[in-house]
Amino acid sequence: MIGVNFFSKCKKKTSTAKVIIRKNNRLRIIINGKNINCFSKNKIFIENIMKPFIFINKINFFIKIIINGGGEISKSISIRNAISKCICEMYPKFKKIFKKEGLTKNDTRTVERKKIGLIKSRKKRQYSKR
Repeated sequence: MIGVNFFSKCKKKTSTAKVIIRKNNRLRIIINGKNINCFSKNKIFIENIMKPFIFINKINFFIKIIINGGGEISKSISIRNAISKCICEMYPKFKKIFKKEGLTKNDTRTVERKKIGLIKSRKKRQYSKR
């Protein structure tokens, strides 16, 4: 199990996260070649990523993350979901807990496209009767 890598992909809006996890002697998270603290100073971003580790006692992993697109919150949610999917592959007993907490569910909602002749996707110009 020590040399085995586990891979997972996850999406949220326009952000896509690719996560590779393997066992290590301590927790180390690298996002796009940078340490997690150098990548973002936002506390919500870091809390979202660390959420799967609250439910398990083992936190000795090496995690390499490649993330593209989206804002900070959608990036953190897609990373969180991908990490929890990898942990479910490693330890199937946590699958039920993660499913109950909603950590393995993909949110497929995206922004509706703008239509021709409208201001936004559904917003119209004000109608003038006279």
